[in-house]
Amino acid sequence: MSLRLQILSLFLVAMGPGIAEAQTVLAQDSPFLPPGVTSAEGDASGTAAFELDGASVTSGGTSVCIYDAREKHSHWIAVGEAEGRIKVVGYDAANDRAEVVIDGVAQALELRKVSEVPFVQTASSAGNGLSPEAPNRMRPPGMVGPDQVARARSEREARMFVTDLLDIGARQRKAHEEAEAKKAQQEGR
Repeated sequence: MSLRLQILSLFLVAMGPGIAEAQTVLAQDSPFLPPGVTSAEGDASGTAAFELDGASVTSGGTSVCIYDAREKHSHWIAVGEAEGRIKVVGYDAANDRAEVVIDGVAQALELRKVSEVPFVQTASSAGNGLSPEAPNRMRPPGMVGPDQVARARSEREARMFVTDLLDIGARQRKAHEEAEAKKAQQEGR
């Protein structure tokens, strides 16, 4: 064995407990989990792994998008319907809140809100050049300007518009398939 490999193996043997401890800390504080959730909580079975990601309210009814974080899969489910382990009981559009039953456990899922903290110009921020009128200047951390609030609102409206278009397209595709099937059935007689 070469001298380098001998030194490396001695180093690894000496650092073994420290490496295992570091891996435990890394496993608990994953940057890919929501803030305040450890890996142990994120992997635990239960209903905490589900989120409300959107809703589509049309003349044909209401559907909500439930995201399963463990499976990394979204489910569009109409109110009153069930898909697999998830049943949507109701949806409150005014509060962006869905009542669901997951694995027999009733719970309420709320849509994540965009933080809309208005930028308030104080005497200290006016004196240091931090104002909403100066877009090339940096704001203090945590301060949100009116331009970011307007952008967040327009992005949300755009997402809802796209969701509505996708729902309309799906309904049209289903109606077309049903018409084709009916036509084929009539021709077959």
